[in-house]
Amino acid sequence: MSNLFKQAAFGLDLSDLSIKIARLKKEREGIVLAGYGREEIPEGVIVNGEIKSEDSLVSAIQKSLKSIKGLSLKTNQCVVSLPEVEAFSELSNYPK
Repeated sequence: MSNLFKQAAFGLDLSDLSIKIARLKKEREGIVLAGYGREEIPEGVIVNGEIKSEDSLVSAIQKSLKSIKGLSLKTNQCVVSLPEVEAFSELSNYPK
């Protein structure tokens, strides 16, 4: 588990209905929730795990990232959870 916290990252969970964000932080006492957020996804943007409106989804993600409670997200490292029907694993690097 210690390798997980060598780089700062946050978790982003996408479903047909909402975006959930979590930032964990390693402290002496263990792992704690340091930041979190949740945003509703407008109906029809994601249907059965398939993105129907990319622009609307991007807008909802941006809105959710701006409304984080707790510590802000100061990283471009993200662990993403997708709906099970469309799930896959990929390591990608994105510019800051």
